[in-house]
Amino acid sequence: MWMLCLAGGLQDLRGAPTLPIGTDLYWWGILLLWPLYVLELTAHTLLRSPNYRFNVLYALAPPLRLGGRDHRTWTRVWLPWAGWRHVDRKLVAQVERALNPAMVGFALLVLPLLVVELWWKETIGERTALHFAVETASSVIWLAFAMELVVMVSIARRKARYLAEHWIDLLIVLLPMVQVLPALRLAAVGRLASFGRIKHLSTLYRTRGLAMRAFRGFLVLDSVQRLLQLNPEKRLAALREKLEDYQHEVEQIRSEMRELEARIAAEERTDAAADAAGVECEVVAGE
Repeated sequence: MWMLCLAGGLQDLRGAPTLPIGTDLYWWGILLLWPLYVLELTAHTLLRSPNYRFNVLYALAPPLRLGGRDHRTWTRVWLPWAGWRHVDRKLVAQVERALNPAMVGFALLVLPLLVVELWWKETIGERTALHFAVETASSVIWLAFAMELVVMVSIARRKARYLAEHWIDLLIVLLPMVQVLPALRLAAVGRLASFGRIKHLSTLYRTRGLAMRAFRGFLVLDSVQRLLQLNPEKRLAALREKLEDYQHEVEQIRSEMRELEARIAAEERTDAAADAAGVECEVVAGE
């Protein structure tokens, strides 16, 4: 629910049409739900939960609570239709395979959006219902990718590596934030415009337009990649290439380990020889 309110709030900040009931609903939803995370933090602090510090992170960034683990062992995560599952590499692969078909569908939603924008490019701003439908579809796509990214990063063993390998998904989630920046600076731009500096206004709107085009371009690229993963032959080829990369990485690690072991052994021999020489000198001096 918090993520849904956030998606609506971002749509509102972009200056796009929202639900007829008003945009205040999203902001009130965020404000009313946020204390729940603070209460959870308070409860786990009073109960001295071994991992209560993570609730501080959830209170600061509530979306991360989607992938929150159990507070006793910190090794399990709750997933819809699956219940509590132990977090390991097998779970990451299973969740990724389960989500991939649905995410392909969300990514392909960008194609009709592109058709609508190209066909009604001049009139889409005048047709409120059409503009609302396009912006809402974009918000739904963003919401799906944001939730998937949070869950996958939460269960991934190496989070930085996962983000590096799925940089397209990361950009899809971050780019709408860039679209919001011009809206947040409208007041400053209004003051600049009063002094005749209208060019700043056009720059901000160009930035928002570029972010939107990049957002949809990465969606098309992401959908192509995910469709290739659904093809057994393409998937097998990708896995073989990935296996070769891992084998090469493992060989590099083993080579570096052998070099370090040889260096440590050489240092130990040197130290042993020095100790032996020192003992011999002490014996001679004693005699």
